[in-house]
Amino acid sequence: MSEESKNGSAEVTAPYVEEIEAQLKTRPDDLGLREDLAQALTDRHLLGAEGHLVGSDEDIKRLKEIVSGLPEDAALYPRAYLAHHEQRDEDLIRWSGRWADAVALTVSPPYDCDELYYNIVLPFESVPEGFWRKLAETLRQGWGDSAAVFMLQALANAEDGEPDKAIDNLILALDKDANYWLAAWVCGQIYTNQKNWHGALGYYKKALKVFARASLSKQKR
Repeated sequence: MSEESKNGSAEVTAPYVEEIEAQLKTRPDDLGLREDLAQALTDRHLLGAEGHLVGSDEDIKRLKEIVSGLPEDAALYPRAYLAHHEQRDEDLIRWSGRWADAVALTVSPPYDCDELYYNIVLPFESVPEGFWRKLAETLRQGWGDSAAVFMLQALANAEDGEPDKAIDNLILALDKDANYWLAAWVCGQIYTNQKNWHGALGYYKKALKVFARASLSKQKR
């Protein structure tokens, strides 16, 4: 698995996918290239690229071809993404769990807010019950009580109808990492559902402020 596959979605462009396809023509049995292509196709299907619309059926078709020729311990994230796309809930839980096991052991430091959002929250909307709790439990093995784990635990709490516990974990996430804008945004959503307009507005403003600050910080690196 490439570094960008493990550590966060890179900015994906069509030439990147095409570059790997070109290399595969001369090295068709290169499993590393095939795994990189699976990740690149997954990213492009999710995020789109110049000349390629988000959600391309052709990307999914090619992704299935590539994954089918890889050993089962390869392309775990693309396999989970495919299972989610095809609404195969049991396979989603299985592959995402195996991917999270690998990430917990190999990725350090834990995902920052943008990495968590683009690698986990955005790609896996409308997930089966227990998905968020399983990820939180698995990633805690390597990431401990990190902002990322508290964020996932909060999503599990919200799924279980425990908004107060969710708020507690979201605040813990912000305490761990003040740049976790998603935690503030979800706080706003929970308070909106409770018709606590003052609390919701405060957290939405905080989320936007934190997002802007985090984006500016990354631009200066």
